[in-house]
Amino acid sequence: MKLITSIASIALLLQSPLSSAQSPTLVRDFYPGEVTATILNHGNPNGFRIHNDRLLLFANDGPTAGKLFALNDLSGSVEELAHVGGVAGYTTTNGGIVTSGDNIYFFTPNVFDYSLYVVRNGTVELLGTFPGTLVFYFAAIPLPDGKLLFPGHSEANGHEPWVTDGTLAGTHMVKDIMPGSTTSLGSPFPLFQGFDFQGRAYFLAQNETNGMQLWVSDGTEAGTTQFAEVNEQDETGAISLEWSKNEDHFIINTPDGVLASDGATTELMHPATTVFVKIPGLTYSVSPEGWMYFIVSQNGARLYRTKGTTATTEAVLDASVPNQAYPYLTEVNGVLYALSTTGGVNTALLRLDPATGQATTIKAFAPITNSSGSNQNFYGFRELGDHFYFFGIEGDTHRQYWRSDGTAAGTVMISDFHPTYINGGPNPSSANMIAFQDHFVFTANSEVVGSELFAAQGVVGIAESAKANSTINAWWDGSGTLVVQGTMQLGTVRVLDVTGREVARKDNVRGEQVRIPLGQQSAGLYLIRSEHKGQARQSKLMLD
Repeated sequence: MKLITSIASIALLLQSPLSSAQSPTLVRDFYPGEVTATILNHGNPNGFRIHNDRLLLFANDGPTAGKLFALNDLSGSVEELAHVGGVAGYTTTNGGIVTSGDNIYFFTPNVFDYSLYVVRNGTVELLGTFPGTLVFYFAAIPLPDGKLLFPGHSEANGHEPWVTDGTLAGTHMVKDIMPGSTTSLGSPFPLFQGFDFQGRAYFLAQNETNGMQLWVSDGTEAGTTQFAEVNEQDETGAISLEWSKNEDHFIINTPDGVLASDGATTELMHPATTVFVKIPGLTYSVSPEGWMYFIVSQNGARLYRTKGTTATTEAVLDASVPNQAYPYLTEVNGVLYALSTTGGVNTALLRLDPATGQATTIKAFAPITNSSGSNQNFYGFRELGDHFYFFGIEGDTHRQYWRSDGTAAGTVMISDFHPTYINGGPNPSSANMIAFQDHFVFTANSEVVGSELFAAQGVVGIAESAKANSTINAWWDGSGTLVVQGTMQLGTVRVLDVTGREVARKDNVRGEQVRIPLGQQSAGLYLIRSEHKGQARQSKLMLD
């Protein structure tokens, strides 16, 4: 292969859009039939999760047929992975489906109990049924080698952390942190809360002498210990863990401020009386450059970002943020976007620019017609290319999906799916929308087919325009390595083929040069794109 630096046909090709936004299309009607006032025939796809390049989701194809499906693409064909006879479980932090290695785990509720299942080597197995449906036990933390840490139960030990390797024989209690039948997961509000970081699980638990503190586990009894004191020892009630992580550090909220750790050492990175850490996947999407976000309520609420050290912690805005503190954030090309209330009535889409320290309003959504209440029914963000998607309402459109490129003109409703009904949604949750194969895939309540699976083509690929005058150069060194050189920090470097498919990516490049091993790529035109602090630069190369 060799680099061709100047071809007239390439210039003509780049002047034509290779992908564009289109009207949404129905991917699959899981539960066909007439849509009635009782809303019987709804597939209601939910719990979206990508695993091994496939889209996993729950859906109903009958009145009591809750199933786990897998989609290899958006052709409409599906593979049924599990049928448990009822609607499958759901949790806000992991969508009800938790993957670890090649194992697929999921929970299902049954009155006062919940069951944990695994799909392993193409077969479904029940790993256990435990009491606790009413105390929010639908949570689990992946560990290496296909293992999972989850809240199990026995009469002798109560609710404690358990581990499974995806087999019944390999499912057992890890450690009786609170000896006896008393739960270690909190009282009177038991709740399993935690996250994975560098191959270990971090979660809140209490023993006989300490209150709810941060524990760590590698899935063994010896490797399960208290990691850090993050609460007063006598604190009781609904104690919550807010966290965020990048490749090198994680941060959590404590009564004293933001605690940061690299898994070995900890520091009180930002002291404060009240902090709110933004949980990835729940209240904002993970920054490709490693930024983690938190709100500090001290002399007014302020928005900060950090990479997990005191030296990298900085204020995003010069002014204080609204009291509701941006429940949802997203970052696209180094710029933050948030949904906020204005005057307690309208909802506004804001642009938060760390480079200028300012917040500007992109669009103020009109309030619900004939309603004196607030217009705050907005949820989540999903990013695709230079656009982001969210779920909100405006005037008579009720609940619908929107797309934005960060400008007022580019903030549009995808489709008014059900003009005469309250819901185009159907449930306001980020677990009902995802980016998959260059499409925005989502559940919508259509007046034609009911609540089913749809997709809208994303605006991605080499038709995207550059956003800065600074340049980058890229060349092939002849040994299977791509060299990218810029005039400023590169940030995220992406390699796209002519269809817009990402063939390679390098995140958090802090320097002006990076080497990316590509191996044997097919001959053709490629776009090399660098994105840092809201600026996008790109270069083209031809491999022959």
